[in-house]
Amino acid sequence: MKAISKQAVIDTLSKSGNLANPGVRPVVEKSVGFYELTIEDEATLFSLIYQSHPHNRILTPFKSKKDHYYTVGEVADYMIQNKWTFEDFVAGKIKGDYKTFFFNGMMPIYNDYNHDLAHNVIVRPVGERTRYFCPHGTFYIEDGAHRTLVTVYLIKTGKIKFQPLRYFFIQPKQTKNWLERALL
Repeated sequence: MKAISKQAVIDTLSKSGNLANPGVRPVVEKSVGFYELTIEDEATLFSLIYQSHPHNRILTPFKSKKDHYYTVGEVADYMIQNKWTFEDFVAGKIKGDYKTFFFNGMMPIYNDYNHDLAHNVIVRPVGERTRYFCPHGTFYIEDGAHRTLVTVYLIKTGKIKFQPLRYFFIQPKQTKNWLERALL
């Protein structure tokens, strides 16, 4: 990893259009460390922890009451095993807990995949709770989960070959450790 400035991250994200998500800028602004990270192999890419959200719960079902963390590789494998496609999610053809609009943004990425647009994903360290439930995950995908899932799905289905990716690793400001937070 190579240290870079906050402004360099903001400038790159602005040029690539990745600041369109209103939640991204505040996360970047509140972070204290910024690094350029090159994902150099499939195993590292597949080990990133995918965002679990009610809109995509079908991809990250609860393993137990508080456990729903999966790597992006596991999510893509789950899709492939169930023969689920992005098109079927958008069309609402799959029965399960998800929102079709969540998958709309994946269709242009999938239909016109461009490796040059797959970069600039933001990852961060894995929190203690997430690490407990997904010990084999490396970093948490903070922004760019759609691009990352489509990329991994295309690799795993043999539609594209892996190529290195430039990501940003950010270090959020951590004011309390897990014990201090638990005692509040």
